[in-house]
Amino acid sequence: MKTRIFLAALLALAAVSLPNYASAGLPEAVTYLKSQIPDAWITQALVAAGETNVSVSHLTSVTEGGFNPTNDYAKTILALAAAGENPTTFGNIDYVAKLKTYFN
Repeated sequence: MKTRIFLAALLALAAVSLPNYASAGLPEAVTYLKSQIPDAWITQALVAAGETNVSVSHLTSVTEGGFNPTNDYAKTILALAAAGENPTTFGNIDYVAKLKTYFN
């Protein structure tokens, strides 16, 4: 009986403490992200961290580069959707249609 009470108390303590650990360092992380050159990944991270009014002006065009240009369009689509923008009409560009051009 004492073991069950101990385990229940330990579980309750863990449930109360875990949210504090999950948010530890969040303000510092947001400050760091805001100090970086904005890109689609940073936009998604700021929105996920609960930031509002995140700028998406840097997403008005996609520079295709690297091994897989589909990634450039996909990450822009994800960032726009996370920020509440429509990736089919943002900046007068249909990013979804652009991404679909790579599908065989």
